Order: sequence, then structure tokens, then C-alpha cells
Amino acid sequence: MNQQPFGPLQSLAVLKGRWEQVTMHFIVGIPTIAAGYRAIIISIDRLTKRANFESVEFQDTAVDTATIYFETIFRHHCLPGEPTFERPTFERPRHL
Repeated sequence: MNQQPFGPLQSLAVLKGRWEQVTMHFIVGIPTIAAGYRAIIISIDRLTKRANFESVEFQDTAVDTATIYFETIFRHHCLPGEPTFERPTFERPRHL
């Protein structure tokens, strides 16, 4: 086996309030609608499983995505404790 074993899994903390932790998903490659939107950002509250959907342009930058996130989540639910992303974290190679 060429893969090194992973460390022990750590469970996420038990949530106490709504919109404390939010997962974000991006759907891209959908047909363009009249307003020019070609992607959807989905923000989901981990506790209540409530979701917000926002249509966006596919070429949006990280700054645009953060602005949309704060306009939709912060405006309606205050600032969440921490966003949780579904992407794995990558460690920097030891030789660098």
C-alpha cells in the first residue's frame, strides 16, 4: 500500500446555536439565465439544515464570493462562528 495511514478522525463540536457553523457548496456549469448568472452558491446551516441559495456569475472572484456570503448570511442571521468547507485541507510538503 503506497498511502500513509491517516490520523484519528476528530468529530466536529456539538452546535449550540443556529448559523454557528455553515457549509458552502458551489454549483457551476448550469445554463445561463436572462440575468447572466451561471452558478449557484449554497450556504447550509449545520444545525437546522436550513439553506440559502444565491445565483452568481461564474467568473466571480473570492472577494465577490465573500461579499455575497456576508450579504446573505450576515444580513439575515448575523455572523456565524466559523464556516466549514467541504474541501480537504492540504499540508505543505516537508521539503519546502
